[in-house]
Amino acid sequence: MERKVSMPRNDREIMAPSSQIKRRKIDHHPSRRSLSSAAIERHGVSASTKGSTFPVASGSEFRILQDKSSAIAEAKQDGCTGNFKVLDSPFGNFLLPVIPSSTEFSE
Repeated sequence: MERKVSMPRNDREIMAPSSQIKRRKIDHHPSRRSLSSAAIERHGVSASTKGSTFPVASGSEFRILQDKSSAIAEAKQDGCTGNFKVLDSPFGNFLLPVIPSSTEFSE
């Protein structure tokens, strides 16, 4: 009985017969994205407090922050290149120029 040998079609078949080809399993690393809130509740994972969280402003606080940023933008548009201090109050926002005193100049 004569055995028929086929010619190799690619480099893999040259290195190992098709019955002995082994494939490696790829280890899946844990994903780098953060867990969703549903996953946190399901698995009992505590969320980190060191993340980039921003406090949510209430309606009046949001309005004050909005007025503050528009006042700063307007001052910069008018050519205010010096230092100024922003004071928040329930009556409005105030921009005060910071003028150094003579003692600060002598230091």
